[in-house]
Amino acid sequence: MAGPLVGVDSSSAILRGARSRQPEGNYVQGSVDSLTFRNNTARAVFCLGVLGHLNRTQIPAALSDIHRVLESGGESLLSFAKTQSLFSKR
Repeated sequence: MAGPLVGVDSSSAILRGARSRQPEGNYVQGSVDSLTFRNNTARAVFCLGVLGHLNRTQIPAALSDIHRVLESGGESLLSFAKTQSLFSKR
């Protein structure tokens, strides 16, 4: 699955950190429930540990927008879990 990779985050601090670790990457400040990409332009979407941070009213919009940007036959990998909760003893 070759092609340009784009990182999206709502936090400018997270994007600065990503740029410092991978300066050759492409990074966009935004939100998963209102992506700024054109329809049918992504071969794949990886959304890991993000959906668990949204409130219930944002999740349908996020899933709809991921579907909107995926090209026909595109693939997505989604995780609803918050990363830190994977290791919680609760």
